[in-house]
Amino acid sequence: MKRCRQPANFIECLDIIWVRQEPPDIIECRFSYEFCRKTSKKLCSEELNLASWIDLEAGLGLEVILDQLSAPLILLVSNPELVLAPVAVTHLMQSFGEDDSICVPVYNITHSPQQAAKIPAVYLNLSTYLEVAALVAGQHPPEAENLSDPDFSCVLVRREVLESLHEPGLSIEQLMVRMAERRTMVARGALIHSFGRYYSGQREDLAKLVPASVIRILDVGCARGGFGAVLRQKYPGLDLTGVEMNDVMATAAAPHYDRIFHARVETVDFQRRFDHINCGDIIEHLDDPWQILKLFYDLLEKGGTLVISLPNVGHWTIVRDLARGEFPYLPVGLLCLTHIRWFTEASIKEALNEAGFAVDIFHREQVPPTPEGTVFIDDLCRQGYGDRISLLTNQFTLRAVKL
Repeated sequence: MKRCRQPANFIECLDIIWVRQEPPDIIECRFSYEFCRKTSKKLCSEELNLASWIDLEAGLGLEVILDQLSAPLILLVSNPELVLAPVAVTHLMQSFGEDDSICVPVYNITHSPQQAAKIPAVYLNLSTYLEVAALVAGQHPPEAENLSDPDFSCVLVRREVLESLHEPGLSIEQLMVRMAERRTMVARGALIHSFGRYYSGQREDLAKLVPASVIRILDVGCARGGFGAVLRQKYPGLDLTGVEMNDVMATAAAPHYDRIFHARVETVDFQRRFDHINCGDIIEHLDDPWQILKLFYDLLEKGGTLVISLPNVGHWTIVRDLARGEFPYLPVGLLCLTHIRWFTEASIKEALNEAGFAVDIFHREQVPPTPEGTVFIDDLCRQGYGDRISLLTNQFTLRAVKL
């Protein structure tokens, strides 16, 4: 059942409660937690009629801040890796009716199928997320519909409801359980970005490029072991070696490999050669990727294969940001804060050539640009300043052979 809500120009004062949590000991996660909080606070403070922004340390009860709340509506954010687009928050508030207890947004990543957003264009950075969030809001009238199995990462609730649910010592997790007993509505025009579990991917795209004849495989930067898990299931007889410098992720990956090295790849004495090396989204994080490619060449048997994936620094989102005098680092993606080396198609092919490899498969990942991106690309190419293929390519995936 859908119910139309307040008129489009209706905006109430809002309190935002952001639950601060201790991140895992992973540099990208630490950056993400703070990036999401600071970015959301800046955007909302500049564009919304905020009564207050309150940081609540995880583990503390709501009683420590209830007396600070003054607005009729409370936005409670319990997932520290969300980015709040003001247009999405506005749409969420406009979709909220007088008789509603709780209203939630939609997400790009969520465990709740009913809150999975229908996104009209792919976004890859903050500016394109804000553009797409505005598109989503424009596609939906300010209304909400009933929801079961809600994702309470971000929830809009009336102040009196929050106060009625609270009791001394009640944790945020327990509060969410009580909220689940109330009627919950979802606003489909309110798109909130979630970074999700970005180190748990299985990289099936890279697994497909592993030749069927190989036995000994080295997975460089194996993260939580998703790639190893896929290969182990597909080819039980493989001998898998993983390298991961982060202890948290290496421990999680260990069950999927025959051996794990907790180290930087350039410091490991493997004492063996390999038939295949996998290196997904790694070389851009290394001090000397050109030397590492030569190391990979030495570690491979003759005829062995190397699969790598890496971002394209010539993608239109990066080019446009640079043209605006901006270079906004992100927790993950094209401008991940731990990227310290940058490649185009020409420069990665040259680096592989110089290391002794011959490229036999080369894929360009190209996601359709946003409407504003299409205009930017067309204008740049029309004036002779851009290469359309490069501008459209966000990532390279390739396989190379040791001759």
